[in-house]
Amino acid sequence: MITSFVQYLLMAPSYIAVLNVYAFANVHDVSWGTKGDNKVATDLGTVSTAGKNKGEVEVAVPTDQKDINAAFEDAMHLLGTKAEKAPATRDAGTKQEDYYRNFRTNVLLTWTLTNGLLGAVVVSTASKADDKGAQNAVKGYMGFVLFSVAILAFIRFVGSTAYLIIRLFAGE
Repeated sequence: MITSFVQYLLMAPSYIAVLNVYAFANVHDVSWGTKGDNKVATDLGTVSTAGKNKGEVEVAVPTDQKDINAAFEDAMHLLGTKAEKAPATRDAGTKQEDYYRNFRTNVLLTWTLTNGLLGAVVVSTASKADDKGAQNAVKGYMGFVLFSVAILAFIRFVGSTAYLIIRLFAGE
């Protein structure tokens, strides 16, 4: 703790933004980028473990020129023919998950844009150093932020303490 206290103090303000983005976007959920791509491709050949040594594999690759040419002709024929489009059907669970992902994306986008707008307003208001009204507005805003964060932290502290005490006596 002593060796990294200064680094912690310097990085603490960025944790607020990083943790909010993490909470909104659920970046730990890496499955959203592979939706519908969970099938094993079977047209690329096969690889299987060989014998008693699990570190060795056997790869089935065509080596005869006739087999290679036939595979090439088959591939060219497949590329030349237009594939039939299968109607896209999604079950109710997938639709619900997509809705939640879309909602999280919109919340994150709204949160990011409003934070940028708020930062722009505070910076543009603070740059008017000659205007006493602007300085008072910035002081009032910063006071509001300070006290609202302090009150919310106190509420969180009371709630978590009550939870721990209840859990202690409930025996869970």
